[in-house]
Amino acid sequence: MSDAGNCTDGKVADSVATFDAAIVGGGIVGAAQALLLARKGWSVLLIEAAEVSPATEPLQQRSVALSHRSVELLEAEGLWVGEASCSIREIHVSDRGHFGSARLTARDLNADALGYVVANHTLEQHLRSKVLAEPNIEFLQPATATLIQNSDNGVELRVATEIAGELPVRSVRCRVLIAADGTHSGIRQSLGVQLKQHHYEQVALVANVACQFDHQHIAYERFTDSGPLALLPLAPRCMAMVFTARDSEEAELRDMPDAEFLQLLQRRFGGKLGRFSALGARAVFPLSLSESELQTVGSCVLIGNSARTLHPVAGQGLNLALRDVFALTRALGGAAARSGDEANQPSMAAVLADFQQSRRPDQRSTVRRTDLLARVFSDGGVPLSGLLPAPLRGSLRGAGLLLLDGLAPLRRRFAADSAGVGVPLGRSDN
Repeated sequence: MSDAGNCTDGKVADSVATFDAAIVGGGIVGAAQALLLARKGWSVLLIEAAEVSPATEPLQQRSVALSHRSVELLEAEGLWVGEASCSIREIHVSDRGHFGSARLTARDLNADALGYVVANHTLEQHLRSKVLAEPNIEFLQPATATLIQNSDNGVELRVATEIAGELPVRSVRCRVLIAADGTHSGIRQSLGVQLKQHHYEQVALVANVACQFDHQHIAYERFTDSGPLALLPLAPRCMAMVFTARDSEEAELRDMPDAEFLQLLQRRFGGKLGRFSALGARAVFPLSLSESELQTVGSCVLIGNSARTLHPVAGQGLNLALRDVFALTRALGGAAARSGDEANQPSMAAVLADFQQSRRPDQRSTVRRTDLLARVFSDGGVPLSGLLPAPLRGSLRGAGLLLLDGLAPLRRRFAADSAGVGVPLGRSDN
């Protein structure tokens, strides 16, 4: 790669820096993508807008749940955090106020775990350390990228990096631009790609809670009249909570004193974990299904939340994104690196279009399953729910849970879907 040199006061250097790939967004998805491409011999520019966040106490940390399949993929590349995570060996699914429940276990799949929960900061810092040690990656933070030109065989952008209060600007050219910059992706907006959205009229309140009893590596999904309640094992006697409620309850839940909220949580969840004794910092955000109308445009591709944001009911958003990351790596691996023979290669636009087509079945299936769960297990979301009284709607959900628990093949299929076992990455999968 050629360096654009030093430039200050917002001026663009005369020379142009060239990379095989530029990735906007240095979170879990963007960092994993950068590392995988760098290990294929690609020169990568990784651009992250946010400052490095400091570590926090366990009760204050945000976390993510990764499926068995996702961890397998990361582990095979040496990117997993190992014992810094907490395994999920069983998922208990129930419907508050109605009969019926189901238990999905790792034994159903002859596996050690259905998935794992890890603090965001822990996984991000683990990947960040590997990014900084990788000679094929140049990492800029805090920095912002502006798309200038996009063609079938390359992209030009401007990158501004904050240094001592100044914003020196570099002109960058790359063969492919990968946008991993989140639900409100600036790159997606620059490409003119529209979002299709469905608002669930719900909000999610996320926080960690301390409990009296040990979780024994069991995750709980409890469906309530106002939406799903999930409790995931994070640390000894500490659970990561996703509390779903109606839009109209947002202000009340945000401002409710901790003691009062813990009492509400206790009523909705019950006593399986004993008494809830402490609550970490709360964050509340609206829930919607967002999908970009296109995932690739020219030599640009959207991944992660830039491409789609799912309801958290099944915890599949990040897992789907990681499958995209590994599939994109395989697709791009078929295209020669800059030092290779490019004359006989298909255009980058064609490579990305093929990637998009190969990933469509998994993406569509995951979106449909997640959306169906969100609608069916929220009050009023059951198809034809307006024709059914509330007790009957609950009875139907309970009957479905009993059926799931009683039929071993169905339970194994559901567990396999939850764990991501057997989910293809597309035609490029090995």
